[in-house]
Amino acid sequence: MFVVVLELPHKPHEHQSHQTGIVYPFSSPSNPGQFDEKSYYKEQNIYYKMLSSNVSIQSKKENLWKKTLFVFRNKLSGVYQSCMGEKNAGVVCAMLLGEKSFLDAEVKSLYQLNGIGHILAISGLHVSILCAFLGWLLQRLKIPRPLPFFLTVLFLAGYGSLAGFGVSTSRAVVMMVFLLAGKELGRSYDALTALVFSAVLLFLRRPYAVCSGSFLLSYSAVLGSILTFPAMKSFFYGTKEQQQRYKRKQKRYLKEKQCNSRFPQAAVFFLLLPQKFLSSLLFSISVWVTTLPVVLYLFYEIPAYGILLNLFLLPFVSVLVVLALAGGLAGLFFLPLGALVLAPVERLLSCYERLCQLFLELPGA
Repeated sequence: MFVVVLELPHKPHEHQSHQTGIVYPFSSPSNPGQFDEKSYYKEQNIYYKMLSSNVSIQSKKENLWKKTLFVFRNKLSGVYQSCMGEKNAGVVCAMLLGEKSFLDAEVKSLYQLNGIGHILAISGLHVSILCAFLGWLLQRLKIPRPLPFFLTVLFLAGYGSLAGFGVSTSRAVVMMVFLLAGKELGRSYDALTALVFSAVLLFLRRPYAVCSGSFLLSYSAVLGSILTFPAMKSFFYGTKEQQQRYKRKQKRYLKEKQCNSRFPQAAVFFLLLPQKFLSSLLFSISVWVTTLPVVLYLFYEIPAYGILLNLFLLPFVSVLVVLALAGGLAGLFFLPLGALVLAPVERLLSCYERLCQLFLELPGA
């Protein structure tokens, strides 16, 4: 017997399947906390399943764009599986391609229990890193405007399709397009407007997705960075005017120090380190506080050391993403070169895993 999942057509009388069989609705949970199959599929615009003993293809239409992306994704995934260990390849495929089928269940649980599960989902962090890398590359090639903007938007559309345009990916792509368009047109970027616009687009495309855990977590995390973080900065550093005054004063001080040949360049980094650390800590706390009600509602537990672990691990995510992408692309042309570039990625991911295990052994974790 075959189970065929049916997606309702977007247009009336539009037949998307020619199979025959018995159609069943998805089941609702019979006990509290049980997997809600009906809600899960409804969020993806899927409402019925069909049992059939025979499935035949009556007609075949190929989308060249999607087919090309599918082939590229499979080849890239094959490079990671050939050049890396099974566990680490699964993590990289989840981080870069949105492919969770290779992700080890123990690693996924380990990341979630420590409050760093967001690393495995394609989010604004991953999209911004890739766009920054692409922007740097286009700048080096000295391509005239506005071509870099259109190339970056095309890359975002392709990358979103490649990753399946999940909730967090869709939000990140729409917000990044808003940011790039603002820079190109010389207009100011308003993150809250971009966030709301992405939510409206997602609602029009997948109405029930706004009730999903991924939507609640993704959007509450961004709200934490947009609303809670500035409020906490104002509490510690004063108003925006006071913060800007302090920054100008600090810039003058650093400029004076840098003009002094006796003052080592490395000392500038150490002068700014406490301030950057405090800012990162406030950012982590802001996101943690804003997502706390959602985490409690969905998982009934709190990763007690998640804030500290994020402080240790997040700075290296950009290195992971860039090296993993470079290694995957290199491996498409020459597999040993891909393995060489991906070797540091394996080391970093192994350190991530060991740190997660260490933090879980702490009291009250």
